[in-house]
Amino acid sequence: MTSAIPSTQVSQTVQGKVPLQEAALPPKGELSLPPQDSRERVKAFMTQLQDEICRGLEQVDGGAKFQQDAWAREEGGGGRSRVIQNGAVLEKGGVNFSEVWGKTLPPSILNQCPEAAGHDFLRRAPRWCYTRKIPMCRRYTSTIATLRRARCGGLGAALT
Repeated sequence: MTSAIPSTQVSQTVQGKVPLQEAALPPKGELSLPPQDSRERVKAFMTQLQDEICRGLEQVDGGAKFQQDAWAREEGGGGRSRVIQNGAVLEKGGVNFSEVWGKTLPPSILNQCPEAAGHDFLRRAPRWCYTRKIPMCRRYTSTIATLRRARCGGLGAALT
């Protein structure tokens, strides 16, 4: 016979830490600001994610290695584009990271949110896509993007 988990166990701490529900929220009445180095920490996390994905795909393929092209954006930012091709398993793939910023939001954003005119932007996105040599296997694509913009939703994330 199965029984429900007692409510006292649901809110127990994990490894002696505060329960997730409580840890995710700032104390009532207090403003919680991100750490001063949050921008650098997010960039480090995303570039490390890019490195780990590339290592994993190289191991799965067993032959081909990624080639990197580092680039800079004149208006602010840059990124690392990595391509693997003609491998034992992977026909072609890319694992990219970009971080760009600017003083003016793109027209596509301003059309949706005119009150954001005059605000700057920051966009970070690791993206990967690959096709396998196996017939009838579909292509895989994924993007995780963060976009900082004032007055129009703040931070956004998309996984496609």
